[in-house]
Amino acid sequence: MADGAPPLAGRASRALGWSFANTVVSRLGTLAIGIALARVLGPSEFGVFAIAMVTLLAILSFNELGVSLAIVRWPDEPRGIAPTVNTIAVATSALLTTAVVAAAPWISTALGDVRATPVIRVLAVSILINGLVATPAAMLQREFMSRQRMIADQLNSWLGRACPSRWPAGAP
Repeated sequence: MADGAPPLAGRASRALGWSFANTVVSRLGTLAIGIALARVLGPSEFGVFAIAMVTLLAILSFNELGVSLAIVRWPDEPRGIAPTVNTIAVATSALLTTAVVAAAPWISTALGDVRATPVIRVLAVSILINGLVATPAAMLQREFMSRQRMIADQLNSWLGRACPSRWPAGAP
């Protein structure tokens, strides 16, 4: 136990509580945002948004190749591997962002509505942002700083998903 630091079990318990709260609030927030958008947007426009969100969530599920978990599980001080992890995460995210932007017309057509193309392109920026924050987020997780992680995740969720004014002209 370090100088006055709480025991590991206590830190882990608090982190688990904050992590659970973050998951619950995130799921409820996503549901609330979806309901609000469904009420604000018409069925056609909401379908366009849904196509873009499905695309984004599919890509984010394997973005940065899970390499940030190396920081969480590294047995030694992770600062030595952090630059490598960050390089891989950012490079992979940049590549995926570029691929999604380029493939947006094909993706939106395959999912049933070509009008989703500009929305997919705007939301693709989230892929790059996800890669840029992967290493700091992993450091927060490793240090059981789940409260700070929850604040960052919630800001990302509410600001990133609830701002349709950022969409390009002609998009819902």
